[in-house]
Amino acid sequence: WGKCFRPERFDKKPLNENDGLEQVPDISNNRDAYDIIGWDLQPGDAVAFHFKTLHGAPANHSKSEQRHAFSLRLIGDDVRFARREGIQTSPPFPDVKLQHGAIMDAPEFPLLLS
Repeated sequence: WGKCFRPERFDKKPLNENDGLEQVPDISNNRDAYDIIGWDLQPGDAVAFHFKTLHGAPANHSKSEQRHAFSLRLIGDDVRFARREGIQTSPPFPDVKLQHGAIMDAPEFPLLLS
């Protein structure tokens, strides 16, 4: 789409109110207007996508089945830490001591070796 949407919490409240990003469209009530893809996942399956992919899942209302998720963000060695005044990140990383522009060299950002 070439757009950047405002991240939302699971309760649909924005992560940051005044971040200059576009509000996520009401896809749930206009499903026919969008090219929605999905997968019937089984235990052990995984889905990988670019972090800017607009994604979500309906609430799990089951009283007996839990949904488990694991989020992994992979970055290149050219990525630098960015502090943005008044912007909360997800996850928030409250204990990161890196300065703005620093190499991502901290315990919160482990090096993945192949």
